[in-house]
Amino acid sequence: MLTRDELLTQIHDFDLDAYANLIMSGVKTAIHIRRERVDESRLPLGASKLGGSPDVPADFTWPLYQNKPLTFMGQFRLSEVAPYDVDRRLPDQGMLYVFYDEEAQPWGFKLGEEEASRVLYTADENTPLHRFMHPTAKGTYGYVEALPACSLTYFQIVTPQYSDDRLRDYEGASWDVIDRYFMFMSKVDELQSSSRDKAAPSHWLLGNPLPVQGDPLVNAIRDHATSAGQDLKTIDRWASTEWCLLLQIDTDDAPDQGLDVMWGDVGRLYFCMPKADLAAYYFANVRCVLQCT
Repeated sequence: MLTRDELLTQIHDFDLDAYANLIMSGVKTAIHIRRERVDESRLPLGASKLGGSPDVPADFTWPLYQNKPLTFMGQFRLSEVAPYDVDRRLPDQGMLYVFYDEEAQPWGFKLGEEEASRVLYTADENTPLHRFMHPTAKGTYGYVEALPACSLTYFQIVTPQYSDDRLRDYEGASWDVIDRYFMFMSKVDELQSSSRDKAAPSHWLLGNPLPVQGDPLVNAIRDHATSAGQDLKTIDRWASTEWCLLLQIDTDDAPDQGLDVMWGDVGRLYFCMPKADLAAYYFANVRCVLQCT
């Protein structure tokens, strides 16, 4: 695990000490998700997993978007996650279920596309569950079907704010400083990879998003906020202060490993939500944004 002390060492090595407090103030702890493809029949009901079919209560109804079933992305048994949630942001028990339109892969930031993803929460882990077999349906470009099932293990990582927005807005930060910040972040990403597994995708809960193009939190709210008359500066501030990352799912297309998915052109999914909703354990307003190169 990359620690805060190691981040401070890298800040010094890249001659960014004058900006250390600014950089460290944006650091957040995340829960990295390591997946391993498995025979789903060997997984206990209610175990955390990516892909496969969900283990759900009797009253579950499969979520739809544009009259087709969403793809089940995964479920998280929150008592398994809790030991790694050092900031106690998630419930300490219950089941979290995540769905997305994997077949059509909408960007998610356009008005109306918020229904292309869904996060469901069951508070009581003792609720009886059954495995609801994933439906298959014809979609826009192909077929909706189950992703390969993967068992999960968790561990903590620290995630700096990956964009340079803090430095750009800071008086006195020259382009040379911003260049060194990018080199610093490249080194941080290298250290993150070596501390887990160089082949492991960047799947994680909470923390800062690892963007492909711009801030995913801004993407999640921009069209909705501009339609309500908000200016871009206000939207940027609102995204950073009022919204947070719930879950990031990376492209995971290594042969015979993981989820066998690519988001656009080697992109990522970001499930974003209001901070106030997360504090209230209310997951109905989660929006999923796709970014790719």
